[in-house]
Amino acid sequence: MGLSVDILVHGGLFILLFLFAFFWGKEKIFAFTISLYIASFLYSYFPYNDQFRGSAEYSLAFKGIIFLVLASAPYLIFSRLGIYSSSTSTNRVLHSALLALGALILLIFISYHIIPLYSVYNFSSGIDNLFQPAEVRFWWLAAPLLLMFPAIRK
Repeated sequence: MGLSVDILVHGGLFILLFLFAFFWGKEKIFAFTISLYIASFLYSYFPYNDQFRGSAEYSLAFKGIIFLVLASAPYLIFSRLGIYSSSTSTNRVLHSALLALGALILLIFISYHIIPLYSVYNFSSGIDNLFQPAEVRFWWLAAPLLLMFPAIRK
């Protein structure tokens, strides 16, 4: 699979996240992104993660379900917080794009370092070089937070 397939996958995911942010509001995409951070932290300390044995697909499905369960409570909590939504359509489009990009970066990071998706989808070496090195992990984790600042105002 080449870089062009990665662009299609990431572009499709970005469009879905953008539509989610645009139509359901900043509160929902903000809650989604924050819940991914919290679930990643909780998942890294989940005590029974290594005890599930089975094929790679079943193991991935089990890990995915556990991650979704861990992300559900923070999502429900944060989606009920009030976040100021700009009334101008230009700001709304820009803010939705920033929040969608942040969520996409975090999802890609999670697919590399929290729940590896190698058995389902293997990214090209170009994307690997961006997300795998230990030196850049902090910056990829910080990027979604930095992208939230212009979009989330009280």
